[in-house]
Amino acid sequence: MTPETRARLFAAVPLYLWPYLWLQLWGLERWIRANKRDVLFSVSKRTGKLYITAISDAPAPEGRYVYEAPQQFAWERLALPEAPDASVQFTSILRAVFVLFPCVIAAPLGPDTS
Repeated sequence: MTPETRARLFAAVPLYLWPYLWLQLWGLERWIRANKRDVLFSVSKRTGKLYITAISDAPAPEGRYVYEAPQQFAWERLALPEAPDASVQFTSILRAVFVLFPCVIAAPLGPDTS
């Protein structure tokens, strides 16, 4: 807390509440340093009491997973497939058909009219 901020806080409360305000600020500063968190607070002008409005999140513990953003967008690192060779596919299909159905080879091309 800067000296200007502290001066504004002390100027906002009556003189007889300065020791009480100082004690609260001292305790708050100790808590902030011990827990490594930031605090948003306000001071009552009439009573000199500190009211904590918000507290920051706790710091991440050491050794825990921390998300790191990728260096590239996902669409920039797509692995596009190569077009397969059509002749290789056609011969493998024919081979599979003739192995599974050998009668295709032995069947006559026309009807038997004898």
